[in-house]
Parts: sequence; C-alpha cells; structure tokens
Amino acid sequence: MNGALFGTASVISHTASMISCGRNDHPWYRQTLMIFFMIYLITLYLLQFFTVGAMFSAILIFYEQFFELMFVEHGNQWLEDFYKSGLPTEIFFALYLFGLLLCVFIGIALPVDRSMPYYGSVQIFFSILILSTIVGICYFLA
Repeated sequence: MNGALFGTASVISHTASMISCGRNDHPWYRQTLMIFFMIYLITLYLLQFFTVGAMFSAILIFYEQFFELMFVEHGNQWLEDFYKSGLPTEIFFALYLFGLLLCVFIGIALPVDRSMPYYGSVQIFFSILILSTIVGICYFLA
C-alpha cells in the first residue's frame, strides 16, 4: 500500500493535464491510448471500491442471518434478547472495520518488511471470514 492509494488519487485528479492533446508532441495514437488507459484506470479503481463494499454487504447480510438462526430460533430468551439488542452485528462490524483500518494504518506507517506479520494476522482473519461465508452461503442454498 505505502502511498499507492494517494498516488492513484493524484493521477486521477491530474487526468486532464495528462491527456491534454494540444500541449505535447506525442503522436495521435499515443494520446488516444493514454485516454483509453486513463478511462480504464478510473474504471478499475471505482470498481475496486465497489467490490470491497459489495463483499462487506454480502458478508454482513450472511452473518446477520446466521446470528438470527443461531440466537433466535433456538428458543432461549436471553440469546434472543442478545440478538435483538444488535450487539452481535455491532461487534462483527467493529472487528471488520478494525481489520481494514489496521491494514491502512500499518501500510501508511511501517515499511513493508516490518508490516508483514500484521498483514498475515489480518489476512488469516479475513480468510476465515470469507471462507466461512462461502461455506455458509452454500449450506443455506443447498
């Protein structure tokens, strides 16, 4: 990460000056390819942003259904009250957000060689989360 997000934001914000056709001596085909590349780059980063949001929404919806099945349908009043208070979803949301923010802050603050153990622990957390979501969705669909 280490500045890639900010570098990309800078490139996207300077798109108009990068593809200005009248102020450089590049041939027309190179300028056309630069326009296509900038459209591709902007589209790629927008879709990556939406992919992270869509994955979070899918995981949150699955775990909301899982918590409801686990806490409400077993008939224990204390577990049902615990679920209806919204605390399991808030805890899950806080852990997910903590993992994302940990990746961002570690990526900004530390060099890559010192940040690898932190990335490994967050990678294990998200891997377990995503794999359990895939298995759970397959179980619910079957």
